[in-house]
Amino acid sequence: MYLLPWGVTKRTLMNLKFSELEKMGKMIVYSSDLSIGAKISDENLEMRSPLEGISTSHWDSIVGKTLKKNVLALDPVAYEDLI
Repeated sequence: MYLLPWGVTKRTLMNLKFSELEKMGKMIVYSSDLSIGAKISDENLEMRSPLEGISTSHWDSIVGKTLKKNVLALDPVAYEDLI
């Protein structure tokens, strides 16, 4: 059961634009420079705002993949970079 503010009888969702949701979201970036062939682990990744790349909800699908190109720290993770 949810408590509602005094006088409110119904819960409604806020009408947010997608761009506002993107600002609140987080993306996955590389935490350090990595070379071709590096295997991605939790230690190689971090979360950053705003959401401009792969969402953090895909974190588990990234870990364990291998890089097919060199990447720099804080570059957004892209599926095209991975094998």
